[in-house]
Amino acid sequence: MKIYSIIALVSLLIGVAACGSYEQKEANTEPEKALVQNSHELSLDQDQIKKIGLTWAESQNKVLSASIFVNGKVDVPPQNQATVHARQEGFVQSIKILPGDFVKKGQTLAVLENRDYLKTQEMYLNTRSELQYLQQELKRQQALRAEDINAQKTLQQVERDVQIKHAQEASLRQQLALLGLNTQNLQAQNIQAYFSITSPINGYVETVELSLGEFVRMDKPLIKIKGTEHKHLELMIFEKEATQVSKGQKITFQVPSLGAERYEAEVFLVGQSFEQTSKSINVHAHILNPEVEQKLVPGMFVNADILMPAQTHSTLPEEAIVQEGKNYYVFTKIKEQGKKVFFNKIAVKVFNTQQGFTAFAPEKALPPKTEFVHQGAYYLQAQLMNAGEDE
Repeated sequence: MKIYSIIALVSLLIGVAACGSYEQKEANTEPEKALVQNSHELSLDQDQIKKIGLTWAESQNKVLSASIFVNGKVDVPPQNQATVHARQEGFVQSIKILPGDFVKKGQTLAVLENRDYLKTQEMYLNTRSELQYLQQELKRQQALRAEDINAQKTLQQVERDVQIKHAQEASLRQQLALLGLNTQNLQAQNIQAYFSITSPINGYVETVELSLGEFVRMDKPLIKIKGTEHKHLELMIFEKEATQVSKGQKITFQVPSLGAERYEAEVFLVGQSFEQTSKSINVHAHILNPEVEQKLVPGMFVNADILMPAQTHSTLPEEAIVQEGKNYYVFTKIKEQGKKVFFNKIAVKVFNTQQGFTAFAPEKALPPKTEFVHQGAYYLQAQLMNAGEDE
């Protein structure tokens, strides 16, 4: 009986020792974790700090140029855009252009046919001939009147007829000129039923609303053309920031379709009325480099920064600031106690970032000489988040 009791006791002691050894082994394999005090405070020992390369120091005052980020597009002024209509109704006889084509001022875009155009030319030739006859008759009557052969009333009647024909001839000449016809070369043998629609500006064809054989009216927009001169930026800025922008401020902008390269522009005009749906105001900016302006195409989307006057800001390295949704945070060193260092997460407002440093301002006032975590902020953030999930 004693032998069995001794064996049982030995087995029990071996089992307890084995369990202790297993628990010790398990404890040694767990990764080191920061000691989380609450949802915003935690502490690390010196080994952990050294292992993750955590550093802290006071913030640095730097002179940074603030900026307002805006979107917009490359555009041309209204005088460099054209919507082309037919100056007289007619059937489409031919179309000379396609969307995307470059056209010059005066170039034929399409040809229309209208029989009334024949009548207008006929009337002009008849009126011109009658005017020539009346001018000769006026000279004859003036000569007769000088010799007191005819009556004054007869001379006055011829003078009146000449004035009427002058007005008729001028009116018809202008009507034909609007359709692109030079009446100096118009003769009975070269009248025609076709007239051309021409481009009023140099530019690129945007849209063509024409088809062969179609009957077009004068009130229908047929062709839209975007000019190539004085390309500029049309930017939209929100109402609350509009008062900070004025003529002469510098702009840097990027055209995503052309890559990451940034270009320079300058505010030329700030609109005086707000767009009701977006509550934004239009900013007109001139592109400073003519070579850049040349390669841009109206309609291109742009991202731009309107630069504000330089100011001194408290800054931290960019990696010292962590983001949660729309909110930003930094970590401050609270104290050192034994081998542990205690840190606190605080909310901040952030401004612009330049050369790896971000301007910021704490939501609440901090004591002088406060030290901020520079490297390792994302590790601390991860420790707080993991602790929250464990709970």
